[in-house]
Amino acid sequence: MTGYIFLILIILVFSAVHIFLTIRRLHDLNRSGWYYLVLFVPLVNVLFSLYLFFAPGTVGPNQYGADPLEGKR
Repeated sequence: MTGYIFLILIILVFSAVHIFLTIRRLHDLNRSGWYYLVLFVPLVNVLFSLYLFFAPGTVGPNQYGADPLEGKR
């Protein structure tokens, strides 16, 4: 029983980290974090995940802050 509780806690922690990192990536693309909900749509989530993985981030500052790679490009 203890193993199941530990497993559930691990799943909750990794799910929260996944949500936060995905929202940060969306902000890097100058998109709202609400686009995260697209990942719950079957089949569309695969294409959207590929978009998140391969799309280049916004060059320069956007509405979510400064470009973290400003001095590195």
